[in-house]
Amino acid sequence: MNAKREAVRGAKFVARTALAAATLTAGKFVLSAIPNVEIVTLLCAVYGFVLGASGVLATLVFVSCESLLYGVGTWLISYFIHWPSVALVFWLLSRFCKPSRIVPTLIATVMTVWFGVLTSLVDIGLFSGYWDDFGARFAIYYSRGAVFYIVQIVCNAILFPLLFKPLCLTLDRLLHRSAQNSHSARHLQRPDHAPDSDAHCADSTRCEAQTAHTDGTSAAKQSVSLTQTPGLGTLSSNCDNSAPPVLSEQDGISEQNNDRARSRLLDTFSDSAASDLAERGNGAEQNVGAKGGIRPDDVGSRTDNTR
Repeated sequence: MNAKREAVRGAKFVARTALAAATLTAGKFVLSAIPNVEIVTLLCAVYGFVLGASGVLATLVFVSCESLLYGVGTWLISYFIHWPSVALVFWLLSRFCKPSRIVPTLIATVMTVWFGVLTSLVDIGLFSGYWDDFGARFAIYYSRGAVFYIVQIVCNAILFPLLFKPLCLTLDRLLHRSAQNSHSARHLQRPDHAPDSDAHCADSTRCEAQTAHTDGTSAAKQSVSLTQTPGLGTLSSNCDNSAPPVLSEQDGISEQNNDRARSRLLDTFSDSAASDLAERGNGAEQNVGAKGGIRPDDVGSRTDNTR
C-alpha cells in the first residue's frame, strides 16, 4: 500500500511539473512578439510559491525546452540562473507569509532589475575571464538595452499586484480539491471498510431462514381460510400445488381448530338442508291429496322456494 501511494504521489509530482513547464513555454511563446512584455516571471513566482520544489523543477524544464527551440547561446546561462532563482525565492517566501500584493511586487521588481544586470554581465564575458575594461563595456552594453529592461520592469510591476494573489489562491484551491478527491478514493478502496465476508454470509443465512419461516407461516394461514356470509356458511380454500410448508406447533393447533369449525359448519348445513327438503315434501303431498293435483300457486311458491 505504501509503495502504491508513493507511486501515485510521484506521478502527481511529474504531472504538475510537466503542466507548469508547458504553461511557461506557451506563455513565453504567445507574448514573444512584444519585446520584453512577458508573463514568465509571474508564472515562475506563482509556481514557486504554491508548488514549491515542483515549481523550481518546472523552470529548469522550461529553460531546457527553450534551448531546444532557440538553440544555445550566452542567454541560456542567464536563463538557468534567473528563472529557477525566481521560483526558489518565492518558494522561500511562501514559508513566511501568505499571498499578498505589495511584498511579491517589490521582490519581483528587484529580481527583474537583477535580470537585466545578469544578462548584461553574462553577455560581456563574466565567465569568460576577459576582464579588460569590464566596467566600461558593461555600462555601454546595459545602457543600450535599458529601454527593454524598463519595459520588463513596468510589465511585472503591473502584473504582480493584479494577478499574483488570485493565481496563487486559484492554484492552491485546485490542489486541495485534487487532494480531497484522492483521499476520498483511497477511503472507498481501503479493505478495512469492506464488509466482513463471514459475518455477511452469517447475516444473510439468518435472514433467509427468518424469511423462509415467515413465508411458511403465511402460506399455512392462507391455505385454509373460512369466510362467512349472511344466511349461509361457505367454505373456501386456497389451493397451492407447491410443497406444504413446515408448520410450527402453534400453526398445527390453529389448523386443527379450523378443521373442527369446518366439520361443524358442514354438519349444520346438512341438517338445515335435510329439514328444508322434508318440509317441502310434506307440503307437496298435502296439496296433491286435497285437490288431486298441483295448483299453480304451489308451483309458483315452489319456484320461489327453489330460488
